[in-house]
Amino acid sequence: MFVGVGGYSYLLEPLWWLGMVTMIVGEVANFVAYAFAPAVLVTPLGALSIIVSAVLAHFILKEKLHPLGILGCVMCIMGSVIIVIHAPQERPITSVQEIWSMATQQG
Repeated sequence: MFVGVGGYSYLLEPLWWLGMVTMIVGEVANFVAYAFAPAVLVTPLGALSIIVSAVLAHFILKEKLHPLGILGCVMCIMGSVIIVIHAPQERPITSVQEIWSMATQQG
């Protein structure tokens, strides 16, 4: 039976389960990364998962990556690199008073 017809045969595929587990682990790791790095760095790097998915689909699923898809992948990589390189430097916070003064300042 096909998935489009209401079948659930994909649940018996080990590759599907492997993909599901790795996706969950990746999302948890992405969430944890926000605790250790600024969002301006984590978010563009998380967007690179689209590139990984496109490359894996090309090799594992034998999908054809068209020239516009390749251009999109290259632009996504370039954009992520530019954002990460030009991200503002953050200094470490050393006290609770510093957090309070940053939270209560205007603008």
